[in-house]
Amino acid sequence: MPTTAPPALDLVDLLLPFGRARLAAVDAARTGAWLDASLLVAGCTQVVEDHLHRSEGLLDRVAVHLGDGDAGARHAVRAAVGLAATAVRTAHRARPPVAGLVPRRDALLELAIDCAAASATVEAGAGLEPPEASVLADRVERALGGSASWPAELEGRPLRLPSAFRSFDQHPADVRALAGLAAERWPDRQLAIVVVGIRTSGSYLGPIAVAELRRLGYRRAELITTRAGERLDGAQAEAAARGGAGRVLVVDDPPVSGATIQGCIGALAGAGVAPERVALLLALPDGWPVPSTLDALELISLPGAAWHLTQALDPDEVRRSATSLLEGRAEELVGDLVPVPDPVGRRPGGAPRTAREHGRAAFAAEVRDRAGATRSCTLLVQGCGIGLFGRHDADVAARLGDHVPDVLGVHDGLLHQLLHRPDDARSAPEPSDVARYVLDRHRALRVTTDHAAGMRGRKAAWEVAGMLVGGALGRADLALRSTLVHPIVQRLLHVAQPSVIDGRMSADRFLPAGGGRPPVKIDFAEGAFSNRDLWAYDPVADLAAIGDHLGRAPEVLDAWERAGGGTVEPSRWALLRMVAAWDRHRH
Repeated sequence: MPTTAPPALDLVDLLLPFGRARLAAVDAARTGAWLDASLLVAGCTQVVEDHLHRSEGLLDRVAVHLGDGDAGARHAVRAAVGLAATAVRTAHRARPPVAGLVPRRDALLELAIDCAAASATVEAGAGLEPPEASVLADRVERALGGSASWPAELEGRPLRLPSAFRSFDQHPADVRALAGLAAERWPDRQLAIVVVGIRTSGSYLGPIAVAELRRLGYRRAELITTRAGERLDGAQAEAAARGGAGRVLVVDDPPVSGATIQGCIGALAGAGVAPERVALLLALPDGWPVPSTLDALELISLPGAAWHLTQALDPDEVRRSATSLLEGRAEELVGDLVPVPDPVGRRPGGAPRTAREHGRAAFAAEVRDRAGATRSCTLLVQGCGIGLFGRHDADVAARLGDHVPDVLGVHDGLLHQLLHRPDDARSAPEPSDVARYVLDRHRALRVTTDHAAGMRGRKAAWEVAGMLVGGALGRADLALRSTLVHPIVQRLLHVAQPSVIDGRMSADRFLPAGGGRPPVKIDFAEGAFSNRDLWAYDPVADLAAIGDHLGRAPEVLDAWERAGGGTVEPSRWALLRMVAAWDRHRH
């Protein structure tokens, strides 16, 4: 944990632009908030890497689009487009202004590793000696501070969020445990080890793994990051070759199809790394099936039962963390915490909880206030992300007031909240309740920039709408989606007043508040910035989702307009309802 309070940073919108994030990294380092500093430096490094490699450019997106559907001629065209995309990336990297960023990229990677090491030292309770902390903070300042000159086109690009540390409940302790398992497997400290982080999560996981390997004595441990389909640049290829003589460890989120990892392994093979020198370093939920396409690779895994979060959700640990948070309010727990069923249920929104969602636990609790009065409630504890990613939930709750449960706070990546314990059966929320929630949220969480409007190839809501419309064009979709459909859809879905949406709008997530008050919204901060994409800053996207789930879309829309939300254009309503239905049924 940081030795001092982290710097003030508005975390309502987690898509921090590079220019803002780099200055926040300096502030975090100066105040000893090394966990935040390490996350922000890693995020800035990811932006620089993607710029260097021209990641996910237009031709790459076209290639992905061509991958939909049958093979044959489409497959041949896709292969040709893929080759063209590679040529464009290679030419881009050869431009002097871009090539000149390679040494700075490498310096940032080293800085991310050293900040991760500082964070681990603080977490262990040792603390950094003042001279050491000052030297490291100076390095962050020189690399990312106000006087550091980075290309102007990078300043507004938002950091990409690591699913591992935002949505999948991974903790730096898990990454360090994986590095320890690798050390047991290959105990020779003279071994050259190259950790390959698959962007985006690998940009954040990789520095922690290398920092721990170096702490364990592997002085030749180093880091590169890549995306599937990219060709390594010269510096990366040289590092990969060094690892090819020793060991290459690939780190990423739990794989689904394995295609992303395979694509990165292909890039390593192109640099001369033999497959038998490659191992996967993965924290896997219990029972997670590793795709058979990866069977040939050695696997170092950390089972879910050994994860930091699993231990933190133990009732005794929850009691300790909740007690600490309640002390700040002059309140205390009375008696034991008794596990109870999740108040939302096992199938939120009609879809089962999966191993790639936040872990959570609910307990019946008695809380005594400073006047000695005791109330019965449900204590719900759930993962929300580490460091600044988790504080986002607390910042959002502070702005939403009575619309959300009584939030105690965030402790080590876990959100603690107190809920009314209902005595009777729940009923679905009324259209007026959900419309008022969406409208008040929109007013409380307004932002200046709709970052989703500039996203490409990331399943933003507007892009999914374009996919659904384009799919209705049959064979013409291939030619018209990017050139005609997308511009029209973007114009129809333009947001004049963007705000941070909920993104988890289902009826079962509205719970009784008691005392005749409107229901409170649970899972109020995990949906807008999550691994499920559907990026949007339009409150109408939330309206469409809850209207679809309730089966009362016209009533929800009418309640919104009567509450003062304004008129919703029929085209916007139709498109966002299509997106909501697609999202609901894909799960």
